Amino acid sequence: MPPPSNPVPRGPPAAHARRPRRNGLTPEETGAVLLQAAVYRGVPAAGSAFATAQPVLAEEDAR
Repeated sequence: MPPPSNPVPRGPPAAHARRPRRNGLTPEETGAVLLQAAVYRGVPAAGSAFATAQPVLAEEDAR
């Protein structure tokens, strides 16, 4: 059977995206943290972070 077309990321980056929600941050607050990371790490890294965080946060919201 082929893998899902958009699997939820696993591993350390996904864990870092998941932890703030489990500690009570809202999706907006989590997004603000990722935007601040863009200032320090650059736009390409922030784009990657948002791409990782989006399905992880959707999975957390479904819980």
